[in-house]
Amino acid sequence: MNAFTQIQVPASFWGERDNLAHVYRYAVAREANPYAVLGVCMAYALAATGPELKLPPIIGSPASLNFGLALVAHSGSGKGAALGAGREVFEFRDKGGFLISTPELDSGSGEGVASQFLDTGDEDTSRVIRAVLHESEVSNLGALGGRSGSTLIGTLLKMLMGERVGFTNVQSTREPLEAHSYRLAMTVQVQPDSASALMQHKGAGLPQRFLFLPCTATDEGLDEVLDLDPMTVKVPSAHEKRIVEVPREVVTEVKLAHRERARIAISDPPPDIDGHLYLLRLKVAAALAVLDGRAGEIDLEDWRLAGVLTELHSDVLDELASLANKQSAKNGARRLAEKQDAESELQKINQERSSMEMRILDALEAAGTLSGVAFRNSLKGRGSQRQTYDRVIEQLHDRGVVVWDKRSTGKPITKGPYFHPMAEEY
Repeated sequence: MNAFTQIQVPASFWGERDNLAHVYRYAVAREANPYAVLGVCMAYALAATGPELKLPPIIGSPASLNFGLALVAHSGSGKGAALGAGREVFEFRDKGGFLISTPELDSGSGEGVASQFLDTGDEDTSRVIRAVLHESEVSNLGALGGRSGSTLIGTLLKMLMGERVGFTNVQSTREPLEAHSYRLAMTVQVQPDSASALMQHKGAGLPQRFLFLPCTATDEGLDEVLDLDPMTVKVPSAHEKRIVEVPREVVTEVKLAHRERARIAISDPPPDIDGHLYLLRLKVAAALAVLDGRAGEIDLEDWRLAGVLTELHSDVLDELASLANKQSAKNGARRLAEKQDAESELQKINQERSSMEMRILDALEAAGTLSGVAFRNSLKGRGSQRQTYDRVIEQLHDRGVVVWDKRSTGKPITKGPYFHPMAEEY
């Protein structure tokens, strides 16, 4: 027995299937979070299937198995490790034993992502039908999506549902990317502090299209580097299966959940971010079935195991929401403190101006005229007071309280038509 097989696998969840135990051991051996590694494996499993394979029309029309995965952790806390390990846990082969190779893409413009699935017209280059799209920093997604004229967010909303994507560029002569003609799995690495780049689009439904899994470290690990072998998964060809079989019990549960949510009035806000939760769970169950060698057939065990992952997904979303609330409260407290400081500074300035006005008016009442130069010089060594004097004497002149010649400051200041010995409030 080698070090790999000696890794103890928890009986619950991970010990229920050989492929899950393999994922767990692989993740521990590579110092990665097992759930995050499994999420990456599921993304590649679905990307290995043809776009013809769809979920049945439980609600509306048949649904695409295109899939989004959000790996969540702070910088340097295991997102890249999970992605790297997850790529290697399984190798996917067709029924003939040939390796299924899935292209990997980087995010860019919306039309740029979609165009990579179009026929290039080059006889030597086959059209990309299946791909995994990676975004290493969620903030990049926010920046690209925020550019003027960017179609990235709108395109991802469609592509993660397998919908038709057109090209709006007036110079483009490309045909649209038709619905269910491509398979896309997308991974995005999310730092909690930057999660708003994705979460800000919840009104449009973008984060609802992703399974959120944590990349936090486990308590286990190995003190040696192992040369690990992938587990082989056979994936059927597109013609063998086009609609995923779903147990009647699952169909009933999905329909009841939909009916409950559909009762929400238009005037009421949706209760949470889980509007696509059951569709997401169906995709996760389908991915688990693929990893178990049963592409195109979900059973009740797949559904139950998928529920464990979507519960974890909801927990991660709750943590992100809690962090966002803390950040909002912290920002609110900072803004309140800044406002109070500004108000305090304004009050101090007003008090200084009121005091200066009192001094000027008292001096003018006592003497009848006032040498502005002499009065200002009496404030020698008090730069802020001189600035206050300059501001106040100009305001008094503008209000007709005093007569003062700004162009000839040597002339005496006299009482104006609206002179009153009482200082006015600012």
